[in-house]
Amino acid sequence: MRRILLWTITVLGALAIAGCANSCSSPSDVIAGPTPTHETTPTPPAVAYVAECGTACGGANPTTVTAYDAQGNLVALSGGFPGIKGANGLAYAPTNGRIYVADCGTCYATGATTILAFDLRGNPVSLSPGTFASLQQPGITYVSGNNSLYVADFKQNRIFPFDLSGNPVAVSGAFAGLNGPYAMSYVTDNGHLYVADFNSDQMSVFDLQGNSVATSGSWSGLSGPGGMVFVPSDHLIYVTNQAGATPNTITAYDINGNLQTLAGTFPGLNHPVGIAYDAANKLLYVGNANGSTMVVYNLDGTAHAVTGAWSKIDVPVGVAATQ
Repeated sequence: MRRILLWTITVLGALAIAGCANSCSSPSDVIAGPTPTHETTPTPPAVAYVAECGTACGGANPTTVTAYDAQGNLVALSGGFPGIKGANGLAYAPTNGRIYVADCGTCYATGATTILAFDLRGNPVSLSPGTFASLQQPGITYVSGNNSLYVADFKQNRIFPFDLSGNPVAVSGAFAGLNGPYAMSYVTDNGHLYVADFNSDQMSVFDLQGNSVATSGSWSGLSGPGGMVFVPSDHLIYVTNQAGATPNTITAYDINGNLQTLAGTFPGLNHPVGIAYDAANKLLYVGNANGSTMVVYNLDGTAHAVTGAWSKIDVPVGVAATQ
């Protein structure tokens, strides 16, 4: 299997991840966000939404998004998430009840590269007039601090902010110094955006305007970071490591970058990419791109047993939790 790079997203403590093969050319201050046009946010029919790269990454089934309850049982949805050409991650925006999918069709020579929006039943949602322009190899995260979407482009070494309709949002900073940004998470404790570089095993921190913010820790242990999630209840950042010196690990840090020692060792990882936090059950959901499996952990790194089989998982490259 080709190496999968992952991107992550944070939604009020829930993170989703995104992935893309190496063949894809190797992707504070508050900004005014959009005003939701709906009257009420729909109740999510599922707890976890998983982006499946599928046949685009050498899997058996077409690329899509599948939904599950907290026990890993498949939830049938009426929409089916049509039109995805190369799933590369996803994000859940609770303010409008939308699932945003980073679709890297050009990564896999299956179509265009863009961001697609769906309701919670998998039905397409128009993003007019926004078009999510200028993307080449995107991963995506929802930022509750300004109700916006931040897209990390691995190929361009850039971060692009957009409103929820896909229109670019102007910022004063440049998100400088990136080298293969993929894993990303919004930290509610300080309102900053944390971005991990796959190529350099480095963590960069920015305010929402794109200005660099210094941290005192060394972020030791990063090794091909592919997914990231911030857990507000313990004020820790969890990072999936999929390559490099210490692959198939998850490392935890405080918001200053100091490595934390946990009781568990996160067993059963095999090229982990997507990671999400289920705040209601205090669980971490992680997708293994190799072997096409999902694993569930307690926050201390010990395995958590579930009754479901996570059926239809096929090269998971992103996970989003809705609670």
